[in-house]
Amino acid sequence: MVFCDKKVNSRLEINQREGGENTYKKSAVERYRRWVVWFLYAGIFAAVIFSPSSPERSHLFEYSEILSYLLVAVATVGRLWCGIYVFGRKSKVLCQDGPYSICRNPLYIFTFLGALGVATASNRIEVILCFASIYCFYYFMVVKFEEKRLSQLFGREFEAYCARVHRFLPNFRKYRSRERIEINPNLLSRAMVKGMWFFCLVFALEIIQALKRTSW
Repeated sequence: MVFCDKKVNSRLEINQREGGENTYKKSAVERYRRWVVWFLYAGIFAAVIFSPSSPERSHLFEYSEILSYLLVAVATVGRLWCGIYVFGRKSKVLCQDGPYSICRNPLYIFTFLGALGVATASNRIEVILCFASIYCFYYFMVVKFEEKRLSQLFGREFEAYCARVHRFLPNFRKYRSRERIEINPNLLSRAMVKGMWFFCLVFALEIIQALKRTSW
C-alpha cells in the first residue's frame, strides 16, 4: 500500500487553481449506487410478496437457504478483510496490498456475493438472474467511472497497478501484505453493522415466505 496524501493534496490544489475543482469528484453513477442497490432489493421483496407460494418447503428451498447464508457469510468476512486495508483511505491512498493485490475491486466482489445471497433467499431463479444481471451491469459502469477518477488522482502509479492486477479475476499468487496495518475501529465497526444488513434482509425474506406458507 502506497501512502501519498501529500501528492494527492498537491494535485487537488493545482486542479482547483486551474478551475477544475470537480475533476476528482465522484460521478453520479458512483454517488447513487446505494440507491440503485436498495431499489433492486425492493424488487426482490416485491417479487417474493406478490408471487404465488408453495405450502411446503421444497428441497430447492432448503438448498437455496443454505447457499444464501453461505454467500452472506463470505461477503461479510470479505468486506471486513477489505475494510482493514481501505476504509478511511479511499481517494487518499492507492491500495495495492492485501485483497487489493489479488484483484483491483475485491470490496465490490464481496458486496456482490452478499447481494447475491439476498437474491438467492428469494428462492426464485428468475429473480436471481434478473438481479445479478442488472447489478453486474450497473457496477461495471461504477468501476469504469471510478477507474477514470483514480487514473486522474494517481496517474502512472494507477496505470502500473492496472497492468499488474486484474480488474475482477483474482490471482492469489500475487498476494502480498504489509506486516503492520493501522485500523480505524470506528470505521471497522460501521462495516460490521453494514454487513449485518445482508443477514437481516435474508432473514426478512424467510419470514415473509414462512407467513405466506402459513396463510396458504
